[in-house]
Amino acid sequence: QTNNHYDFDIENDHISHHKLDNVDNLDYRNQSEQTNSTNSEDSTASFSNALMNTLNSILGAGLIAIPLAFQYVGITGILIILPLTVLVMDFTMRLIVKNLILSQSKTYQQSVEFAMGNLGKLIILVGNGCFAVGGTISFLIIIGDSLPHVLSFLFPKFSKFFNRSFIILVISFFVCFPLALHRDIGKLGHFSTVACLSMAFIVSSVIIKGPLLNKEYRADNLKLNFKQYGFNFKDIVKGMSIVNFAMICHHNTSMIYQSLKDKSKFKKLIHISTIISGCVIFVIGICGFLTFQDKLQSNILNNFPNNDFLINISRALFAFNMITTYPLEVFVLREVIRDLMYFKSTSVIELDDNYHFGITCGIVFVSSVTATRIENLGTVLELVGSYAGSLMAFILPPIVNMAL
Repeated sequence: QTNNHYDFDIENDHISHHKLDNVDNLDYRNQSEQTNSTNSEDSTASFSNALMNTLNSILGAGLIAIPLAFQYVGITGILIILPLTVLVMDFTMRLIVKNLILSQSKTYQQSVEFAMGNLGKLIILVGNGCFAVGGTISFLIIIGDSLPHVLSFLFPKFSKFFNRSFIILVISFFVCFPLALHRDIGKLGHFSTVACLSMAFIVSSVIIKGPLLNKEYRADNLKLNFKQYGFNFKDIVKGMSIVNFAMICHHNTSMIYQSLKDKSKFKKLIHISTIISGCVIFVIGICGFLTFQDKLQSNILNNFPNNDFLINISRALFAFNMITTYPLEVFVLREVIRDLMYFKSTSVIELDDNYHFGITCGIVFVSSVTATRIENLGTVLELVGSYAGSLMAFILPPIVNMAL
């Protein structure tokens, strides 16, 4: 199988040893592009924009449920699980790109198909699709949980109009839909920068306001039982699923890589983004868990009063974060649908404008209607993180690499 996008043929052994070293460093494609003096039109994102896109993709809906993972497996359990997860995520995201280069592929799906045939293609499409569907629904659930409180706080006379389902539908079609119509993921870099800055504010507000709440909302004391400070194996799957969902952005990895101007910096990009994400996850997790303990809800912002000014700012910012992250999941899901439509095609077929518009509209419609019917965020995160997330992050990348 060959792809004219690259200047080497693996099957005919046209890669020299020094070029294989470049493949290991994830910079071969960049050197090839410089040789050809032609960069892909998709490569428009600077390192900082790509970093913001990656952080925004990782630190999404799962972040506000992280304290619940502490409750499930205990503090000691998280101290073991989280560093291991960060290391595995860093390794497998880089492994995905190495697989892209070795298989002469442009997308994660193509690399799996190259190694495993049509069965592999079907498996990765289903996995990517399920994870992206879960992401789009989760983001809209959070928007529905957050914005009605904020709008009711700002406009109390009109609070009866700020129905959860109404807000989800309005935001979906009038805000998320136009953003999701973009074809280039790099164009969302500036939005992602603002979203990452807002995430820092959200984490800070939870840390600051939590201990100041009266006992009606927070835990009475910091006396933890063994289940809370130890390692609770009984609920380890639930806890790991939430952590997985919070960390996984493997389905976006190929698009982030393709959008990066200087692809030799991808390894550095992944190292920085996973370390930052792991630190943020631990901070909000430990602070939220110690503050609320048994009173924790799946969305930690729901633990705070509806009229808390600072938390309402955080709710608004988090809703904005979900709005800007939502298009990233639509990118993935649209790509999955495209590949299912042209399942037997050996090359990437770009959707024409009509298909692009229609598929995007369908994704937004289905996800928004589903989000109006589901209110339990934790259940969605656990299901998606345990099945689709584990498949994409832990299972397929090493299998594909061994096959190559």
